[in-house]
Amino acid sequence: MNKVELEIRENTEIKNSSVNYFEANVLFSKKFIGFKGHFPNNPILPGICIVKAQIVALEKLLGKSCLLKKMISVKFYLPVVPGSYLKYDTKLERNANEPSIMLRSKVTCNGKRTAQLKLLLESQQMME
Repeated sequence: MNKVELEIRENTEIKNSSVNYFEANVLFSKKFIGFKGHFPNNPILPGICIVKAQIVALEKLLGKSCLLKKMISVKFYLPVVPGSYLKYDTKLERNANEPSIMLRSKVTCNGKRTAQLKLLLESQQMME
């Protein structure tokens, strides 16, 4: 696991989970490594970190690692600045006979629509 994933995992809280839904809150602190160099004197969270946080949240929920198979739709509406909390409202679609999981997530920051994600993932072996 790389440093970005470790920092995201440490700052992710899962809430209100059920079989087909969960909420996650993720803090991207001012010291988050993803802000370094993106951009000097005007740090903005790279979009891939928003996607990665969704994957990490799912892994925490399932207790398994997940592999991103396809980004079906990814839209970013607002930039994320240091010190922001992102809230992920995520619906899950799964087939019990297959390891694939479809995620549809609305991401907000301070109640404002920040991103919308539709991802296809595959659950892997149990995490240690």
